[in-house]
Amino acid sequence: MWLYAGATGNHELLLVLAIPTLLLGGATAGYSALLFGQAEGRDFWQSPLVLPHLLLAAVTAGCASLLLAAMFFAGDPRVAQGVAGALRLLLLASLLVLLAETMTTHASHDAARAARLITRGPYRTRFWLGVVGAGTVLPFVLLMSPLYPWAPTAAALLTLGGLWLWEDLWVRAGQALPLS
Repeated sequence: MWLYAGATGNHELLLVLAIPTLLLGGATAGYSALLFGQAEGRDFWQSPLVLPHLLLAAVTAGCASLLLAAMFFAGDPRVAQGVAGALRLLLLASLLVLLAETMTTHASHDAARAARLITRGPYRTRFWLGVVGAGTVLPFVLLMSPLYPWAPTAAALLTLGGLWLWEDLWVRAGQALPLS
């Protein structure tokens, strides 16, 4: 229905669908946080940041996807500029959550060990270069550069790739430590 409303320019339907779509997306991300929270043997996933992390990742992925759509389908360049501005803010928030999840004090020794796997262990290159560098900082810099018309598209694609890589590392690190 959302695609139909957008394709036909039915702004009234888009407004009607906005709240249910937002609530459904938030509920989906929140339910994922609930599922990870039920894995009580995996201390890394017991962080109070799991819900904010998953909600922020969902909003960031949505914003990056909207930026791609705006670059290719929107007639008004102000739409892409507005979405790019929102993505810049989301990238800053994502960086803060990433650093909070990996660099702050953890509730247990196993959670701290899992975080070290990401920041200083076997996943460090993918985390620092892939997630932080290419998936967060570089898209932010690209979105600040009005000189290159391809920059928003590259920033959106890099953001989506960085999110995918972060979620993969986050799940792997949470499962990497033996339960006994």
